[in-house]
Amino acid sequence: LTEKQREENGLETGELKRLKEKYYFFRHVFSSRKAVIFTLNNLEENISSSPFVEELVLRYDLEIKETSLKAGDYHVIIGKFFAKGKEAFNKGLDNTIIEEDKLHIEENDFPREFSLAYYKYGILRDCYYKFFLACLHRLEEEIREVGKEISPAFLGNLVHDLFLEIIRKTGGQLPPAEDLIRETVEKKLQASALKINNYYRKYYEDILFPKIGKSIDSFFKTIAAKTGDKISEIRAEWVPEEARTDYIYENEITSIYLNGRIDLFIEAENKSYLIDFKTGSGNLKQLDFYALLLAAGEKEETELEKGIYNVFEEKFETGREGTELELLEEIKKTVEGFFQDGKYSFEYKASLCIYCTMKDICRVVRR
Repeated sequence: LTEKQREENGLETGELKRLKEKYYFFRHVFSSRKAVIFTLNNLEENISSSPFVEELVLRYDLEIKETSLKAGDYHVIIGKFFAKGKEAFNKGLDNTIIEEDKLHIEENDFPREFSLAYYKYGILRDCYYKFFLACLHRLEEEIREVGKEISPAFLGNLVHDLFLEIIRKTGGQLPPAEDLIRETVEKKLQASALKINNYYRKYYEDILFPKIGKSIDSFFKTIAAKTGDKISEIRAEWVPEEARTDYIYENEITSIYLNGRIDLFIEAENKSYLIDFKTGSGNLKQLDFYALLLAAGEKEETELEKGIYNVFEEKFETGREGTELELLEEIKKTVEGFFQDGKYSFEYKASLCIYCTMKDICRVVRR
């Protein structure tokens, strides 16, 4: 395609690509206290300085110094940047500069009260620096790709909305009629018509959504069989407000409490049920996290059964009793360790870093 055709079709042009390269180059130069740029000129091999370097020289009247370094020395230079021994370049830096470069925890980083949701805790546990970027400064990954399939996030939200709507319509009387479930699913499909690509519409109408309806029916029949007509309370998409006053950690900077939205809570005569709906893989620790919210709200007086319901597999995965206390100790230990460390430190972890949404701006290097 020509540049004009690429521009008309919303594709990246050569000019835009060059501007991105220019931005990435200048970003590192101008965000450094001091920058040393090595450039190579070899007329015989038709190698010359980057136009970006030439622009810097002309704009800021910089002096170009001849060095004895050749192309063959580049691997030595790069190697010393990441060396561990005495030969590493950063070993010559003054300790005050190294200390200033660390990203320390500051009082104004946190509000007086800080809400720790399960996903935030997971980020904090894995990487302090990502926690700084994603949870304190709310940096988000920009997803610009438009696919033909329904995104997992959209599908998950849609399923949660269906459960909430059906519970609202039944007034908590379980199980709901099959006609009501089918009608609710069909209306939700119609309401989402503009978000569904025509390429897969037939599949969604004839296979996927009917399967979701069948799974919802199976779920409510199973729950109704367990509880009978002894349900005293049923709450969907519920945020226990009592947890806000039950701090799990306090210091001079902030007070931290747990927060989250429980998909479904059912209180029967002698037993309560905590349910989390999933359209993909689930984590039983998330159930333990929600159980801690119930404990803060004194909703755990009766026996509690925790379970993940996989919508597509029509299967329950039940959590173990008492594991929420183990998680609470783990959370407290993680939070305390974070504040004791005193900085948003980071280290390369292959299993996490390679798929991290922040890897393009993170300063960590593989060791």
